[in-house]
Amino acid sequence: PGRGGAPPPSDSPEPTVEEEYSIKVFWRLTDVDYPICLDYFELKLYDNSYNETVLTRNFPRPFSRPRFEFVVSNKDAPCDLDYLFMLKAYGYNRLYSTTDWTPPSCVVTTPAPTTTTETSPTSTVAGETTPGLGQQLEEVLAENERLTVKINGLKQEYEKIGLQVYLSFKEDFFKGLQDFLASRHSGNTAGLVPISGNQSEPLFG
Repeated sequence: PGRGGAPPPSDSPEPTVEEEYSIKVFWRLTDVDYPICLDYFELKLYDNSYNETVLTRNFPRPFSRPRFEFVVSNKDAPCDLDYLFMLKAYGYNRLYSTTDWTPPSCVVTTPAPTTTTETSPTSTVAGETTPGLGQQLEEVLAENERLTVKINGLKQEYEKIGLQVYLSFKEDFFKGLQDFLASRHSGNTAGLVPISGNQSEPLFG
């Protein structure tokens, strides 16, 4: 082009910049066996594609707070379906319990940018009928609460049944014992089963 003309168009694509954000992982001591057996926590980020651990963090005693928080950048812990978090709680006996969550290893909470393009009625209806993550969580928590109440009710019913069986057994036992002692005093032992096979003398003189 001549002097002062526009520069030629470039065919090379513009470099994309990956957005950086933080991933927060947290748990509570009430979720594990504490403080009798617990020694330390081990948090790992595992890559299923290469079958290797890419990140490890240990949380030893003493535990100053009942709630743990661990913040890591998505540069170190990619939000990808091939990654999962693994949390192990080690006891003093070197045994451990473990839990993991996948996929994905994290959920981006930043809302997507809005658009001014009008959506069709079909997509609007679909969006309204699809439950969000918050609604699903509320349903799960409500179901857990219902199950807890039901289990507690069953435990109380079984405790009542066990108490009734015990009282009935105790009453029959002491009634039989009284009858046995009365028969021994009167000398009439016909039809009674002795309490001890080695007993040769009367229980009472």
